[in-house]
Amino acid sequence: MVTSDQLGERTVRLVHDVFMLAALRQLQDAPAQAKDIFKRTEGVSLAGVRSRLRKLVCHEFVVALDESGRRVPAKARAPRNAVYELSSVGYALLDMIDEADRWERRWFGPKTPGVAGMLAIGLVADAPSRAIVRGLADGPTRSNELETRVPGLTRTVLFRRLHDLTMRRLVIREQRNGKVSYELSEAVRELVTVPLRAAHCESLRATAEDRSLTADLWGLLHVVAPLARVPVELTGTFRVHVESSLTDDVYLTAASGRISALPAPPIGEAQATGSGSTVAWCDVLLGGDPVAIRTDADPALVSAILSGLASTLHPAGAAKLDE
Repeated sequence: MVTSDQLGERTVRLVHDVFMLAALRQLQDAPAQAKDIFKRTEGVSLAGVRSRLRKLVCHEFVVALDESGRRVPAKARAPRNAVYELSSVGYALLDMIDEADRWERRWFGPKTPGVAGMLAIGLVADAPSRAIVRGLADGPTRSNELETRVPGLTRTVLFRRLHDLTMRRLVIREQRNGKVSYELSEAVRELVTVPLRAAHCESLRATAEDRSLTADLWGLLHVVAPLARVPVELTGTFRVHVESSLTDDVYLTAASGRISALPAPPIGEAQATGSGSTVAWCDVLLGGDPVAIRTDADPALVSAILSGLASTLHPAGAAKLDE
């Protein structure tokens, strides 16, 4: 979990750089040459701008065009006077950055210090923080139990990150009878929208390298499912199947108006199964039309669970961590 990449993680790490974000934002307005971006960006050299543009081209988020307007192959070195423009996947990447900004504004207000979106992106880009969030997904967890859930972290790194997350009020620390436990805040559960949009970017690109990565759909749904609400009378288990040998099925169960992701397959058959590609599941969870997902039974259960998750991933209005 800490050392191996999941779908979306490389993209988040790539844009965890203020000058990378600056280049993307400028290309959002219009195609530009590296020298134009350099003139409009403080604190970075022309060589630094070119280096970042090369990375974006190699990852197919940006397209380089030569003097005749022909596209330069992603792995080739672009001429110095090349014009750069966003690809369709690059616009999807901007959606991820906008989602990071939205999350910050919702929970921290419009005056979050630093570059818009960088706080959220930094949290998602940090492997130890991701591991801790997954480890706390089920609810309040004592510190010694959490250590067993994140074996890839040293004790020093674990408690340093826990301290940082607690100070930001993203993780709640409680001490009772001398025993310490930790719990995820609603804010950090909502943050799964950022890696979900990053996974959506890489699914759209679908290079051979991307297809070799697993999609942590189980981890994301495990974190966000407790926030979702469904009709109280609804009961049953829905199997989420991603058409990839690298991704495990996710079992979502509805009961008492809530959804939870099961830690292991249930005994007996699920009441319904949905099958689709990674990009199809990302689309549906981000509020798209579920027509790309094939289901086999109990349409009411499927519709309620998908609607509950989509609503949770699209919260409205401002929120505050101290409320």
